[in-house]
Amino acid sequence: IKGMVLAYLSTGDERYFQSASRAMTFIYQHMWQENRLFASYKDGKVHLNAYLDDYAFLLDAILTLLTAHWDNKWIAFAEALSSVLLEQFYDEEYGGFFFTSHDHETLIQRRKDFMDDATPSGNGIAVNALLRMGHLTGNQSYLAAAESTLKAAWGSIESMPVSHATILAALADFYHPPRQIIIRGTENEI
Repeated sequence: IKGMVLAYLSTGDERYFQSASRAMTFIYQHMWQENRLFASYKDGKVHLNAYLDDYAFLLDAILTLLTAHWDNKWIAFAEALSSVLLEQFYDEEYGGFFFTSHDHETLIQRRKDFMDDATPSGNGIAVNALLRMGHLTGNQSYLAAAESTLKAAWGSIESMPVSHATILAALADFYHPPRQIIIRGTENEI
């Protein structure tokens, strides 16, 4: 979804935005049920609770979608995702986000990864998205969780900085928040 929105922003080709919008609508209508995100959908049925990466990457995609076209239903969805992210994945004691939710089946160990792998770190994407959400909505709990996650990741970052590109980018945004300008109104007013 984020890639399609970025393609739209780069080219102006509405087909890319429509594709991203259809995908987001599908996820919202079919894979978001009872205030929880699910990881898979087949034959009209959802299966498996979503993981940290699913929430973080979807939240990031929504924020990118909103940069192209504002829609109040998507910011409301982003706030709902952020709330579940904090309630179900956040480690209140040590900071950072677990890969599995608090109500996931009991595992021998719950992972909390800060390093990038084949994909960017879910913790790094979550920090970046929560920083953006915190500045956009004024919700301080998003900013506090982002800061706590950066602190929790610090030892891992120091030991192997080259493997932490995503969370380091979020750290840069933490210290130097990007300027956000929101212009709302009818097209004539704008």
